[in-house]
Amino acid sequence: MKFFSKNHGVFELILVVLLISIFNHLTYVVATDIQLHAQFIKSYTDGQMPFQVNFLYYFTVYALSFYSKDLILLLFVSIYVLAAISYLKYYVAKKIIHSEIGTIAKKPIIVSSLAAFLLLVCFSLPSILYLDNIYYLANFPANIWHNSTIIFAMPFVILLFWNSLQQISDYKPTRTLVIILLIAVNIVIKPSFIFVYVVAYPLLNFLKYKFSRQFWINIIPVFVAFFFVILQYYYVFISAETVAKQSSVKIDFFNVLAHWTGSTHWYQILLIVVSTIISSYLFPIVFLAKNRRLLKQDMVFFAVLCTVVGLLIFYALSETGEREFDGNFIWQTFMCSFLLFFVCIIQLLKSIFTNPLGWRAHKIEIVAFLLHLISGIYYFYRLTFLDTYN
Repeated sequence: MKFFSKNHGVFELILVVLLISIFNHLTYVVATDIQLHAQFIKSYTDGQMPFQVNFLYYFTVYALSFYSKDLILLLFVSIYVLAAISYLKYYVAKKIIHSEIGTIAKKPIIVSSLAAFLLLVCFSLPSILYLDNIYYLANFPANIWHNSTIIFAMPFVILLFWNSLQQISDYKPTRTLVIILLIAVNIVIKPSFIFVYVVAYPLLNFLKYKFSRQFWINIIPVFVAFFFVILQYYYVFISAETVAKQSSVKIDFFNVLAHWTGSTHWYQILLIVVSTIISSYLFPIVFLAKNRRLLKQDMVFFAVLCTVVGLLIFYALSETGEREFDGNFIWQTFMCSFLLFFVCIIQLLKSIFTNPLGWRAHKIEIVAFLLHLISGIYYFYRLTFLDTYN
């Protein structure tokens, strides 16, 4: 077995062992959503909680536990499910990167493997909130390690993004079916990215095709997505099983952010917004500021558009009732952050391999990305030795 392989080599084996170790620690040592979600499964099977529309992660763990209600077994299975899906996230990213640089890089297998791995490590930089020892909350890191459903959804978010992007330039009827399937899978895992998708994807198509026939053909999956979202909204906020919680959705700018950070004045909120955006997106900001022409490419513009829409959803919307400050409208920002970093890394690698100066022409961008990697390593230190994901 080769150390680096186009599919699975020794490097990938080491990564799997590392991922299992990480999730073992997060499951048994750090208080995260992993334990909470395992308890959810037990509560569902005991009839103590109503059926959830985002059921796929819970059902997967339950099924692989041989339909056991034993919390210890559910936690054990959770470790391997999350390690496997995180590896799939790496593998999908690796294959896409390889497809983009395969003909221009000298050693595309090694480069794509390392690039996909580094994407798993990068994290947002310390923002002004770090003065209060807050490293994660209200920031928008490209990777989340404490929430099971976000982790489980990410490979399918990447696949939906990439297939939709391919469809814009190379329409295929069969790909429409794939996109619809990926939308459905995202909905039943965690629908957060779909809220972004139903805005960003039609807008990208409109800017490219206006109201031509191709526009309407390309957004057929969006109508399906809208249907799923409406059904989910009805079930979560209107149906008899949940109406007793008196929960709904409201437009209230910076409501959740102000609560989380204890901000009472507009200038405090503005400072936090600016600080967290810069700390979360320093690498993409630096890269795109220096390479503005790339914004004309569908790949880059789609990722930027998704990121902006995701942020607007978080800043503008919140729930009412007992879940008002749970921050359930922030999840899509993490998904979009990964997509933005992913796209910028692809473009950076392309630029390096096609520029006569190579990496020397992109020192500033590389330094910015390295800062996110250092931050990611420090975040793992916090997870491992401080036993906190925040």
